[in-house]
Amino acid sequence: SVITMAMPYQHQVFDVEPESDPAYVSGYTGFAAEDDYGYSMDTYVGGGMLHRDVEEFIIRLYKGLVENNEVVIGDIYDQFTRLSNAFYKHQPWPTAEEISHLVDHDAAFLLFYRELYFRHLHFNLMSSQQVTVEHRIASWRNFQALFEYILDDTQSLLKIPEAWLCAMVEEYIYQFHQFSLFKAANPSHRALVQEPDAWHVMLVLSRLQEFVAHSEIAHILHRDRVAYEKDESTPLDFEGLTVIQRMGYFSMFGLLRLHCMLGDYAAALQSIESVDFHRRSPLFYQISSLHLTVQYFQAFCMLMVGKHAGAVRVLSRTLGFLLRLRSPKSDEMQRRVDKMFSLLALCVVLSGTKPEDTVDRQLRERLGDRILKMTNKNPDAYLELFQQSCPKFISPATTSPLMTPEQMSKRQMDLFKRMIKLQKDLPELRSFLNLYTTVSTSKLANNMDITQRQVRDSIVSMKMRSQSHPDCSVDLPMSLDGEDVKVVEPNTALPTGDYFMRYIVKLNQTTGQLRDVSV
Repeated sequence: SVITMAMPYQHQVFDVEPESDPAYVSGYTGFAAEDDYGYSMDTYVGGGMLHRDVEEFIIRLYKGLVENNEVVIGDIYDQFTRLSNAFYKHQPWPTAEEISHLVDHDAAFLLFYRELYFRHLHFNLMSSQQVTVEHRIASWRNFQALFEYILDDTQSLLKIPEAWLCAMVEEYIYQFHQFSLFKAANPSHRALVQEPDAWHVMLVLSRLQEFVAHSEIAHILHRDRVAYEKDESTPLDFEGLTVIQRMGYFSMFGLLRLHCMLGDYAAALQSIESVDFHRRSPLFYQISSLHLTVQYFQAFCMLMVGKHAGAVRVLSRTLGFLLRLRSPKSDEMQRRVDKMFSLLALCVVLSGTKPEDTVDRQLRERLGDRILKMTNKNPDAYLELFQQSCPKFISPATTSPLMTPEQMSKRQMDLFKRMIKLQKDLPELRSFLNLYTTVSTSKLANNMDITQRQVRDSIVSMKMRSQSHPDCSVDLPMSLDGEDVKVVEPNTALPTGDYFMRYIVKLNQTTGQLRDVSV
């Protein structure tokens, strides 16, 4: 048994059927002023009394952990947000000490409960300033104890749903970001001086790296990739991974996100090198929020290291999938999609690569005017889209003076400005080179309205980018021979498969429309 203590006695609950309980409305859309016992909703929510559904949630979650029943735990876990909105929308859940009698004071279970408690506190109550620095430090301590418990080899039978583990890693990074903002604004706060290790950037990174190393997830993914290439019918799934291996998998993407927010883009991309992004349905596709997060941060890092064509492919694939899905999106998902379109516009102009047709049409409708401005070398258009598409950055500094978020964003903006200055002439240069096999630098300078020195610098920049980033397939093979630029016309095979598939789909659509026409 994972949770070693015995099941508690059955705590008294309000034993009323939901349909007949005036204090209950299915879906938690509203509650009566009083229940059958004369207790008001204020008593349940603010008076220290637990509603029957909250109490049952805690006891059933405890029982699911005792029995290592992942399906039951997943079903109960999914109720947490619903119960939070019903009973604790404007105040915290009961503390672990207040509900410990329901679970026989089980220390292991209370680690998991506190993770939910602090998550709700940070997500729902941050704006009301109910989150204190003591809460932040207590959450840090709980995360460390919880992660130590999961890393313990004796817990190899532990069963936690992948959605909870993924949210746990995301919450870990989110709370680190919030603590960093607080620390930058209050560097001399007494609690921070007393707890210098709380949410220390190196400790946060090392914990995620520990999960990756301890789980050997990179080796598992490599082995799965080899097996998948031989037999595509046997892909890896979450059911085949232990809790530690799942945490290692999610920690890789946590490192991608965290390194990106710290401005270390090469380390961010290195953290996901073992992930096979080319298979039809990678493992992270099964969690929609993770799917978007991974592809967004991967594409942004590619932008910042100069892999613009690769970023276009990543964004085109993801946005194309979402456009075909046509399902309603949450506000958070829609904001992420808007960021991805802004990022795609930057990468399309910088690389000259065109995304798939459906994505390209949507991109032109949304940002066609911005793309035109960037094509005309308007630097403000680049910077405006960068501000819209970039993540929230964190200063990697650990001692005062700490950089504020605004200073960190400005530093990344300056890096992007330098990149644009070097590459702003490349799209136009590329379009002219497509017209010639041999052309003089003086003619290119005259056509582009720049100096010959700038033409030569742009050609050298394009050559260096092609050599360092093989994914820049749009850059033509060329060489400088004195004052002449010689372009080697590539022999590329036509994508006949894609061509025929596209028109087969159009034929089927047209045929379907003709069937609906009444003569």
